[in-house]
Amino acid sequence: MVGSNCHRFSIKKIKKFNSKAILRCRICHLPNYFDGVRNIKNGICNLCQNYVPRKLHRLQALKNTITFNPKRKYDCIVPVSGGKDSTYVLYVAKEILKLKVLAINFGNPFSNPIAVENVKKTCEKLGVELRVISSKHNYELKYVYHTLKAFKKIGYFFGICNFCHAGIKLAVYNEALKENIPFVLWGNTFHEDVHVGEKTKIKLLVNTIKKLSAKELLGFIYHLLLSYIYLTLQKIEFYFPPMRNLLPWVIPHPQKNLVKDIYVYSYIDWDANYIIKVLKENLDWNKPIEKHDAMRFDCKLEAIGEYTWMKAFGISTSAVICSNLIRAGKVEKEAVIKIIENNNYKSNEIKCKIEEIEKISSLKKNELIDELF
Repeated sequence: MVGSNCHRFSIKKIKKFNSKAILRCRICHLPNYFDGVRNIKNGICNLCQNYVPRKLHRLQALKNTITFNPKRKYDCIVPVSGGKDSTYVLYVAKEILKLKVLAINFGNPFSNPIAVENVKKTCEKLGVELRVISSKHNYELKYVYHTLKAFKKIGYFFGICNFCHAGIKLAVYNEALKENIPFVLWGNTFHEDVHVGEKTKIKLLVNTIKKLSAKELLGFIYHLLLSYIYLTLQKIEFYFPPMRNLLPWVIPHPQKNLVKDIYVYSYIDWDANYIIKVLKENLDWNKPIEKHDAMRFDCKLEAIGEYTWMKAFGISTSAVICSNLIRAGKVEKEAVIKIIENNNYKSNEIKCKIEEIEKISSLKKNELIDELF
């Protein structure tokens, strides 16, 4: 697929990441055990050789996509997490497109406090109404608790973020339907399109589950079922048609003619340095000092995802995103090379972050740490 960053891993490839014979692409720096890399010819991987930049629709096309109705209280919804991408979309919608905007933040107990403060400050400075939406029954926390309990013996926490992927979309679509808002402006970028094949995940899990004792296996099944129950209950609480959105493994999409999703970075250029400059100058936006400008920081569960990927595949999601950005000419390789090369899933940094997740999730002290480290 032209311009695609969607990659797949195989079990055969995964076994290579402990090998000493590691080659890296001299452009994007991806290692040869990364399954999207089928060959490295003359020092350049096939992903870089075949890469074709995506064509943007441009700002005028975005303006033409959104139909205005003076009778509506709001022209669009902008889901905002406090990270740079969604915050900049909110800025563009209000200050450049001059839209009547409703900002929606999904109340996540794992949100970074800096991101939460960014959301509040941004909406106040822009004069945008903000609605913070979360489950009335703490289904998000219950889902994470049982997911962590289920997979702690296995060490791979695939799907830990499903409650947010489902919750934010359903909450946003519900508000759109309630307020008769036809458009949702999302801040997702295709640079972050990093996926793992379902067959690969299943094989990894099966290979590990085989080693569990009968008691551990029963515990895994028990907590996995409860996690699915709470995810389904969350979907019922925020239900939006069609019915298939209720399935726990389905990422919700709106029924046709009810709400239209617009991905703003398909229309305007994504430039981390420029975006952060605009946000700091106009909105007093902030980020953790230790985080690279191109990286996400809005959710603490990121540490669990990084642990899982590095343990399973020898490379982090941040590393794959960095390689995507290098290939697209968005960052210099030298600036992110340490992120790409890092596969230490047992680092003190990750351990400290998982200890915090353990506490927020109401797990016993060191319940995760003792199993994972």
